[in-house]
This record gives sequence, C-alpha cells and structure tokens, in this order.
Amino acid sequence: MAKTYLKLAEYYTFVSWFALPRYLRIPETQERFSEMHGVGHDTLARWKSDPHFVEDVKRAHYKISHEYVGDVINAMYATAMSGDVKAQIAFLKYFSNLPNPDKPTAGELQAQGETLADTLLQRLKDRQARTQAPIHHDVQQHTITGGE
Repeated sequence: MAKTYLKLAEYYTFVSWFALPRYLRIPETQERFSEMHGVGHDTLARWKSDPHFVEDVKRAHYKISHEYVGDVINAMYATAMSGDVKAQIAFLKYFSNLPNPDKPTAGELQAQGETLADTLLQRLKDRQARTQAPIHHDVQQHTITGGE
C-alpha cells in the first residue's frame, strides 16, 4: 500500500530524525519533535507502525552511514591491530564480504567460460589434427616430425 501522508515533509523529517542515534537527535524526544513539527503523537505512532517506515529508516541509515564508513573502518583496523581478536574477526569478515573489483561478475564469468570453452575446443581440434597428420621422416636430418 502506498504512503498517503498529508504531511509528507514532516514524515520524512521524522524518518531522518528517527534514524539518528538518540544522543544526536534534536529535539531530544519524540514528544518535543511532535510539538516542534505540529504532528500529533497518534500520527507519529501510526507512521512508526507502517511497514514502509522501517524501510525508509533503513534508507536514511544508509545515507547517513556513508559519511562515517571510513572512520569506522579505521577504528576497526586500529582495534584489530591492537590484538583484539573479536575486532580482527569482524574486520576480516567485513572485508571478505566486499565485492572484489578484480573478480569477474557472473555474466563476465559466463562469457569467459564460453570463450574459454571455444578456445579449448579449438585447441583440441588442432591437436587432434596434428596427431592424425602423416609422419614425415627426414633421412638426411634424422628427425621425425608431425605434419606441421
């Protein structure tokens, strides 16, 4: 069901506010948010119970998190390098799940596989043709060669 909020600007302001850690929220409480933005408590409760609200908050988290990812990775690295085994495991898990830009995509692998299969098939045909070629014996050179 699509969102049909009359106060769409207030809704997205609330989503952004809600996505922040509590200590960063201004105003500090939902009650004060309600007063500042002229949105009733029942409306905020209804928005929070809407299944789309969670997805909207996740999108807000995603936008917010990009600014801090480098700092978090640096902190993970520093903690891991200090000898904290849990931090080392977390750090390694994080980086093992990142996409590898050098690793081909599934489509690229399929294309490479098809190309590789074609190349291997051609090599097999070439080898078979060479091995079935008549053998020439050069008496003067005392060498035996395949039909190349």
